[in-house]
Amino acid sequence: MHILLFSILLGILTPLILVAPPSYYPLLFTFLTISLLIIIFSRKYFTINYKILLLGLLNFIVFYALCSFIIFNQNKTDYPNFGNVQETKKAVIFYSEGEMEKYSPFFADYFFKDKNILLKPLYCYKIKKEYSVFEVNEKNKELTKIAQELKKALLNYMPYYYYIAFEGYIPNIRDSIFSAVKDGCKEIYIINYTSKEIELKINKYVDLNFLRDKGINIKITKPIYESDLFINYFVNKINNLPVRYQGILIYDNETKTSSRLKERLVKYGYKESGIIISKDIKGSFDYFKSQNFKDILFLNLTQSSSGIEAEKIINNEVSKYTQDFRVHGIKSWGFDIELVKACIKEFKEIE
Repeated sequence: MHILLFSILLGILTPLILVAPPSYYPLLFTFLTISLLIIIFSRKYFTINYKILLLGLLNFIVFYALCSFIIFNQNKTDYPNFGNVQETKKAVIFYSEGEMEKYSPFFADYFFKDKNILLKPLYCYKIKKEYSVFEVNEKNKELTKIAQELKKALLNYMPYYYYIAFEGYIPNIRDSIFSAVKDGCKEIYIINYTSKEIELKINKYVDLNFLRDKGINIKITKPIYESDLFINYFVNKINNLPVRYQGILIYDNETKTSSRLKERLVKYGYKESGIIISKDIKGSFDYFKSQNFKDILFLNLTQSSSGIEAEKIINNEVSKYTQDFRVHGIKSWGFDIELVKACIKEFKEIE
């Protein structure tokens, strides 16, 4: 009985220790220490056999999985009242990635939400270690600046209700859509300030078809990443840099956007052989070394703003090559009025 109870307790405490903020460690390790001492001092009162050990292992796995599920299960609120919806009220939601500003197990799930439930606590522990060197993650600041400039421009055009939704933080898209409905908005326009289509992603949190059946008209722009203005912004940004780089690593998958960006840079005089589109940092720098390139521009197209991944994870990989190369990094899209114009252009396409 002691072993079985201990395996249950260990199954609960293990994911809690892995995901909990460090301030909870004293309490959790106190529970773990007390339970170990109980097992040690009561050892003479029970015997251990393989059957008990196997049952204990099963208990550990079951309660580990159950605890992990409870930690990462995001509760959904009820749908709002649709009685206040009016034809004349319209809302705009600025939807972007976003990240938690300080470590929290609830929001850490954003980084690994598609991983197996048994592995999530381990991934959470890894993210927690990355955040330990950050006082505050400032990724949301640049995104909020874009959102504020966009709000000014749109409110000069029409008195929209305006909301922000972060993919990995609060307010999330469910909060923002429900707020718009509660405020009586029949038309909801979502500006997709990301690199991917988001309707399927939003549907995981909000049933868009249900809302549309209720008379709420929801329209979503194509990703800003695909906008022609977005591509031109980076072409101009690179052309205005004081150094003409021998090698350019566009950190991204091969997409229409990354390919068109490369084509336009070639038209402006950059050698096609010096431009790589890849997420293989090591392979790319090995190629630059084989070509005897020294001045390298690293352009990260995957990050809308510079957060934990750009500043810590990717930056650590790139820094391994700074002894052999002179590397200039554009870590994310950053803040620029041209990106606001791209948002406005895509909004007008659906409005």
